[in-house]
Amino acid sequence: MVELMVVIAIMLLLLLLAVPSFADLIDRARVRGAAGAAMTVLAEARGASVFSNRDVAVSFGGTDPAWCIGANGALTPSPLGTLAPCSGLRLHHG
Repeated sequence: MVELMVVIAIMLLLLLLAVPSFADLIDRARVRGAAGAAMTVLAEARGASVFSNRDVAVSFGGTDPAWCIGANGALTPSPLGTLAPCSGLRLHHG
């Protein structure tokens, strides 16, 4: 019985040491996911610009813990007007 309690105590100690590492791993995965999503929006905005031969503007905004990114295309091939901030994809982390 004592041996079982010692094994459980050691496992609990190892688990408590590993929890901060898992939290850091999750945070890094969220940042990679958000960066990938932002790169996707930029690539799609570039493709839409080339395809339509029009300017496309990308807007970043928001505050911690939520930020957003959006893209708007010009209606005519003229200089862009005002850009609605964060009109597209919303990215969250927490």
